[in-house]
Amino acid sequence: MNNTSQILIEIEERIGSDKEDSIIIYKALMKIANNDLNLVEEIIKKEKWCNYYLDTNNYYELSCELVNDNCLWEDCNEDDEFYQFLLKESAEEKLHQRLKVGGWFISNSIAICLDDDIVEELLPQD
Repeated sequence: MNNTSQILIEIEERIGSDKEDSIIIYKALMKIANNDLNLVEEIIKKEKWCNYYLDTNNYYELSCELVNDNCLWEDCNEDDEFYQFLLKESAEEKLHQRLKVGGWFISNSIAICLDDDIVEELLPQD
């Protein structure tokens, strides 16, 4: 990969988004990676699966999306502590700290969840 159009195709194929969403995801990844195109390429190459929610502006909105997303909670007991945390917490900073551990980023009105190993390997921790 070495150009934006190729990266957009890779996003569309690997993340399963349509063309419009791929552009939004690309812009968000560029912001997350501090406009480092090489880093975005590495993220796309290594990302196995990517959950994302459009029109999500803050971590509270993201927590509501996660709680309401039944496919994430087929067995709530599997991660009951996290589920209960999302149900009860509304403080933006606490949600941000907890969700970033799980690979969640909010950028340009999109919430993106990247694989934990990618976050640990490629993205600086703040």
